Amino acid sequence: MRVKDLDFGRGEITMRDGKGQKDRLTMLAAALREPLRDHLRQERELHDADLQRGLRRAPLPFGATSLLPSEPGKAGTGGGPGGGESAPGAGQEGALLS
Repeated sequence: MRVKDLDFGRGEITMRDGKGQKDRLTMLAAALREPLRDHLRQERELHDADLQRGLRRAPLPFGATSLLPSEPGKAGTGGGPGGGESAPGAGQEGALLS
């Protein structure tokens, strides 16, 4: 599950690629909304601090680095963690936290 799969306004979680390759919706319990928002805010702050320190990517399993670009815009050239730009789509979840 990704942050973009949470809809706090509607109280829904989107479960992607379930049985039959279908997306499904389920409830986001009201009792979990604020604790989850708080957790996501803390994680966003940690992520922003890491970016300020020059950290760009999370460590990946052995061999997965060969799939990453070493330069922004180039695919599959073996960049690995710590180099290049942040992952595609990074930062989109910030709108959910507002």
